[in-house]
Amino acid sequence: MKKNLLKLAAVLAFFWAGCSDSDVDSPDAGTLALTSSVNKGVIVKSGRTSAANVVENFKVTLTSGAGEVIVYDKLSDMPSEVTLKVDSWTVLVSSGEFQTPMFDSPVYDGTETFQIHKDQQTQQSVVCTQANAGFIIKYTDEFKAIFDDYSTVLSSERGQLAFDETETRTGYFLPGAVSGRVQADGKEFVISTPIQAERQDLWTITINAVEIFDEGTAVITVTLDTGVNNKTETWTIEVDHTSNPGGGNELFISEYTEGNSFNKALELYNPTNAAIDLSNYSLKIYSNGNETANSPIALSGTVNAGETFIISHTQFALDLPSGVTIGQKSDGLGFNGDDDVELLKGDTRIDLMGVIGEKVEFGKDKVLRRKPAATAPSATFSLDDWEELPKNDVSGFGSHTTN
Repeated sequence: MKKNLLKLAAVLAFFWAGCSDSDVDSPDAGTLALTSSVNKGVIVKSGRTSAANVVENFKVTLTSGAGEVIVYDKLSDMPSEVTLKVDSWTVLVSSGEFQTPMFDSPVYDGTETFQIHKDQQTQQSVVCTQANAGFIIKYTDEFKAIFDDYSTVLSSERGQLAFDETETRTGYFLPGAVSGRVQADGKEFVISTPIQAERQDLWTITINAVEIFDEGTAVITVTLDTGVNNKTETWTIEVDHTSNPGGGNELFISEYTEGNSFNKALELYNPTNAAIDLSNYSLKIYSNGNETANSPIALSGTVNAGETFIISHTQFALDLPSGVTIGQKSDGLGFNGDDDVELLKGDTRIDLMGVIGEKVEFGKDKVLRRKPAATAPSATFSLDDWEELPKNDVSGFGSHTTN
C-alpha cells in the first residue's frame, strides 16, 4: 500500500530587538519582534495531498506567568514589535478551535514557553503541527461485489461521522478512542477494539469482505495504516447466516426503561449461538455527567442463546409481559435519564448508553429499544440506534429481534 502522510509545520521565529528610550517605558520590559515562515511538509500517499494552512491567519495568544494575556486574532495583525514585561511567557499559535468531528477540517497548533530577560536578545520558535487525527475510508472491489448498500460510521465521545459508499473526504477527530461500525445490506458489524488516535495521525481504513459459502459466513477484514506512526491493525468480523439466531457475537443492552419512581430496568440480549455466563460481566452507572462511576453492579446468572436477561431496581413495580421474569435486582440500578450506563466484560467497556462526562437527557421518562439493525454492542452511544417508546411501556421486555 502506498504511504500517505499529511504533515504541516509552521515555524514562528521570535527575535528580541534592542531596547531604546523610545521603545521601553519600564526598565523591567523588553520588545518582541515576531517573524514567521511556513514549512509545507506534505508527503504524497495514495494520490492525496493537502496544502498547509496560511500561518498569517493563525491566532496568537501570549500569557505571562503573572496571568497577563495578550491575544492577536491573526498573526498578520500583530505589530512588528510588542513590549512585554520581564517574566516567563507562554505562546500558543493555533489555526482555530476543533471539538466536534468534521470532514476536511485539520487544525494546527503549537506552544512554547520562553523567558523575557532585561536588555537581552531572545530567539524562540514555535512549530505548529496537526492537532487532530484524520481518517479515510476505502472499500475493496471484493467488498463491493458482495454488498450493494454500505457505509461506515466512526464515533468518539465528541460525536460521529458517517462515510457512505461515495465519500472521499477525510474525517477529523480529536485525539482519543475512535470506534467503528460497518453497515452493509441491513446488517451492522461493530469493531470491538477502538482506535487510539493521536495528533498528526492520518489513518487509511481499508474494508474488505470475503464470503465463505460452504460455511454460510461473510468475513469482513478492516486494515488500518497510518503513515505518520507506521501502525497497522486488522479487524475481522464474522457474520453467521446459519445457526446463529441473532447474527452477533457479544452480549449487549437491548432495552432500557427510565420510568417513574424506582421503575428502572435494563434488558440484555444474547445474539450468539451459545449460552453466556454473566459472572464475567458488570454494569456501571455514571450519575449527572460525572466521569467517575458509582459502585459496579456484578451480574450473575446465564443467558441462553437468542434470549434476554432483565435486571431491575429492587423496588421495580411495573407489570412485565406474561411469563417474563426479572433475572436480577439491585438497589444500584437507580439511574435517571441523564445518567450514563456502561456494560463491561471484565474491565473492558463493550456497550454504552449516554456520553460519559456529559449530562445529556437521552433517556428521561421513556423506554429505549435497540433497533433490529444493531446486532452487537457499541463502546460509543448513538441515539440513532434506538427506538423511543412511551414512559413505562415495558410490553417489549423479555424478547428481542435483530436482522
